[in-house]
Amino acid sequence: MRAVRSASARPAGRVALAEAAVVTEWAGAALVCACADGTVVADGRPVPGHPPGPGVVTALAWGPGQEPASIDHLGAVRAGPSLQGLGGWGRRLWWSDPGRLVAVTSEGVHAGPPGGLAPLVGDLGHVRDACLLPAGRLAVGTADGVAFVDHQRGSVDCRRTGTMACALALSASGEVLGVGAASGSVHVVSLGSGAGVEIEGYGVPLRLLAWCGEHLAVAAGRDVTAWPVTAEGRVPADEPVRVAQGEAPVTALAAPPSAAVVAAGDRAGAVRLAAPDRDGEPLAALALPAPVVGLAWSADGSRLAAACADGSVHRFDVALG
Repeated sequence: MRAVRSASARPAGRVALAEAAVVTEWAGAALVCACADGTVVADGRPVPGHPPGPGVVTALAWGPGQEPASIDHLGAVRAGPSLQGLGGWGRRLWWSDPGRLVAVTSEGVHAGPPGGLAPLVGDLGHVRDACLLPAGRLAVGTADGVAFVDHQRGSVDCRRTGTMACALALSASGEVLGVGAASGSVHVVSLGSGAGVEIEGYGVPLRLLAWCGEHLAVAAGRDVTAWPVTAEGRVPADEPVRVAQGEAPVTALAAPPSAAVVAAGDRAGAVRLAAPDRDGEPLAALALPAPVVGLAWSADGSRLAAACADGSVHRFDVALG
């Protein structure tokens, strides 16, 4: 993971959508957006074989050599010609291997071939978020904690209870999980030892987390702060580093997997690129025409996409020095 001392962002195109993008991500070289009207577009063009469904798409799965799959707010999974209703609110979706999907709804975990997904784990409590872990496991954030699920065997390995989990973020090493809680605290969990640390004091539900190198970045109100975290899941600091502060609440947060930098978009349409060692001084600042609803980095950290509430999606070529 390389440190970042400077950054520049050059506009590289704009896509106008009929509705705001609910999901924005890179699939290889293509920028894929799922819109509020149910359409899925790649580089501004509808994805062939993936017509709009009845609900708002909440997650995409786009694997190498696979047709895209989506899940919507009605719990319906679409993959090619198949459309299957699972019930609940669609949270996350992955291809676990060719021909097999893992879908997470507010009611539980489902797995199987497209059109034939079956309940794998239920009775988890109201599911808020989920994160794919190494070795065929999932972390599932619920109304009363986090459940660790083996989606190959369909078993719950263990549970950590006591807090409503709003957001999950896995470190680039795959060794540490960050959990944002409705109580305004952050939990840092070592997946190897199971040990955990709770960081209190934010005072608001924490729904935006991102790993910025070896720091866990947390958005709360107008601020983005970051905590150093060791590979064993320890937090050797009494106070966080202020990474960025804007004039409006932060609405989107994203970091590339290969560099210690984070992008924060806010309700005023500003996007700031920042690093933990800059003491709140942004590396670059971008002004967009509407509130930012989504940010996505390409896998190599050379491109950044920012989706706005007015249906525009802006692309930038980024140089990280």
